[in-house]
Amino acid sequence: MGTKARIILLIALCAAKAGWAANYRFEVPENESHVSIQADGLCRIEYFITFANQGDPIDVVDIGLPNDDYRLDTAKADLDGRPLSGIRKSGYVSVGVEVPLGSAQIERGQAGRLHFEILQGSMLYQDDSDPAYASCEFVPTWYGADFTSGKTRYKVYLHFPPGTTVEEPRWHGEEPTMRERSEQGIYYLWDFEGSPSTAYKAGISLPTRHVGNVLTSPPAERREPKRGFGVLIGGLLSQACPCVFLAGIIALVVLGAVAAQKRKRKYLPASIGVEGVEVRRGLTVPEVGALMELPVHKVLAAILFGLVKKGRAKVVSASPLLIEPLEGKPGEAPLFVYEEEFLKSVKADKKLDPKEAEDVLVKLIGRVKEDMKGYNRKKTVAYYQSIMARAWEQMKGADWSEAFDYVMLDPQGEQKLPEVLGTRTIVLPPWWGHYDPGYRPAPSSTGPTAPPSMGGLDFAHNLASGIENFANNLVGNVSGLAQNVTQRTNPVPVSSGGGGHSTGGGCACACACAGCACACAGGGR
Repeated sequence: MGTKARIILLIALCAAKAGWAANYRFEVPENESHVSIQADGLCRIEYFITFANQGDPIDVVDIGLPNDDYRLDTAKADLDGRPLSGIRKSGYVSVGVEVPLGSAQIERGQAGRLHFEILQGSMLYQDDSDPAYASCEFVPTWYGADFTSGKTRYKVYLHFPPGTTVEEPRWHGEEPTMRERSEQGIYYLWDFEGSPSTAYKAGISLPTRHVGNVLTSPPAERREPKRGFGVLIGGLLSQACPCVFLAGIIALVVLGAVAAQKRKRKYLPASIGVEGVEVRRGLTVPEVGALMELPVHKVLAAILFGLVKKGRAKVVSASPLLIEPLEGKPGEAPLFVYEEEFLKSVKADKKLDPKEAEDVLVKLIGRVKEDMKGYNRKKTVAYYQSIMARAWEQMKGADWSEAFDYVMLDPQGEQKLPEVLGTRTIVLPPWWGHYDPGYRPAPSSTGPTAPPSMGGLDFAHNLASGIENFANNLVGNVSGLAQNVTQRTNPVPVSSGGGGHSTGGGCACACACAGCACACAGGGR
C-alpha cells in the first residue's frame, strides 16, 4: 500500500471514530472513586459519577479500567438507584467496560448519578525502591475535552487491607488530603477539583505482608505509551501546507459523518458467508431482514407483524405504540425463539423494553451468523431478492396477504404499494383488527353482509404507514438502538495505543515505576 493510500485510510479511520459521538456534550460535576485493596491482592473498584447532560441522550457510559485483568462477571451498576444490566467489554475504550443505561438514559438537561463496581486484578507490584513494599497507582476514568465542559470534583479513596496501620503506607507524588481510620479500616483520600478530561494519579505503597499475589513487574505494554491513530494522523497533516491541513480537517468531518452512519447499519461482520458456495434456504422474514442488514428497528417491526398475523399480538395503540400479547390456541405451531423473546420484552404497561429489544436483535443476529456458516451470503441474498420480486407479482392477485411479509423487506415497499393496490378493492384479512387499533367492524345485521373491505389506496396507505409506525415507535431512541446492536454484534476494532481517542479518552499513563497500574479513560456516549 502506497503512502497516499495509507494517509487516506488513516483519515477515514480517524474520521469514523470522531463521528461516532459528535453530538455528545456533558459535564461531570462529581467523580468519586474507591479502590479497596484486598488481602488476596485483588482490588474492588467502585465509582460514583454524576453526569449533567447538555447534548444527545447519554445511553451508554464507558468506564476505563487499569488493565484487562478485570472480572466482568463481578460488574454491577445502577443509575440513581435503578439497576442496570448488560455490562460488557467496551467497544470504544481499549481497556474498560461499557454500561448501557437502557430506559434510564440521561436526557438533555437532566443529570444522573452512576454507581459502578467491579473486581480488578494485577494492580499490586513490587515497589522499585523497597522490595518489602507493594505499590499501587490509580488514575480515575476521565472523559474527552471534545465532549465535556465545566469542572469536576474528584474524590479518590484508597482503602487498605485489614491489619494496616495509619503510619505504614507511603504515598506517591502528591500527599493525600486525608489519612483516616474507619470501621472498615485505613483509607487515604485525595480531594481536589479539576477538568473532567484530565488524568489525575493517586499512588501508595504498603507492606507486602498485608497482601498476596504481588507481581514483580507489569506487562511491557503498560510501561510506555503507544502512538495511536490521532497522534499519527496529526503528524502527517502537520507536515503539509496550511491549505492541505484545512482540507484534511474538512475531510475528517465529512468522512466521519458518513462513516458513522454507515457503521451503524453494518451489524453483521463482512466475513459472514464468504467461505460457502451454497444458498441458505429456510430463513424466516426477520432473519432475511437481518441478513440483508435492514435497519434494526425494521427487523423488530417484521417480528411484530409476524406475531400480529399469527394472532399472538395485538396493537392496542398506535401512538404511543402499545402491544398486547395474546395467548395461542391449542394445536397451533410453536413460535420462533425470537418471537417468544419479543413477547417477553413487552412489559405490563404494553411497551417494549428497549434493553430487552436490543437483546432480541442481538440474539437473532447471532443465530443468523450461525445459520450462515458454510453458506454463501451473496448468493443467499440474491435468492431471497428473487422471492421478493415474485412476492410483488403475487401482491397483484387475491392471495396478496401471503406475500406481504417479503414485500416488507423491500426498502421501496411503501412507495410501490399504492401502485400495486391502488385500483382494487381489498378484502380485509382476519388479522386486520389486531393490526389497526382504529379499525371497528361494521355492526352485524339480520341479513348476509359482505366481508369488510377497503379501497386499494387507503389500504396501501394504512398498511405502509402502520408498518413504518411500528418501526419508528417500537423503541424511543432508534439511532441509539442501532449503535448498541452494532457494538455488540460487529464491534469496532479498537486500537491498543494511547493516542486513539474515541468517545473521549484513551490510556495516557506513562508508567515510570513497576508499581504503576493506571486506569484508562472512559467516555459517556
